[in-house]
Amino acid sequence: MDANRGVWKAPANVGVNGLRGLTYKITNTEQDFLNVDATSGKSINCIRAFTGKGTLVWGARTLAGNDNEWRYVSVRRFFNMVEESCKKHLPSLFLSLMMPIPGLK
Repeated sequence: MDANRGVWKAPANVGVNGLRGLTYKITNTEQDFLNVDATSGKSINCIRAFTGKGTLVWGARTLAGNDNEWRYVSVRRFFNMVEESCKKHLPSLFLSLMMPIPGLK
């Protein structure tokens, strides 16, 4: 999914490949109780079966709850990618900056 849509796109409302079936099918009423809790702001993202659509990841929130910065999976995934990219590429950048430039004293 990341190669096609990028890490900034939440994996919500996306089909699940290679799934044989669900052990338990959640109803809309049950899902209502799993959605955002009024006190903590936390919710449970479910994998649900829908007629005509297949089995989908349903929801895109993290357990950060009411924390505005980290509430959504896409934000967390984007910053994880930025962090890993910096860890991977910054050391070589600093090494190249410390290399002497020929002809300069």
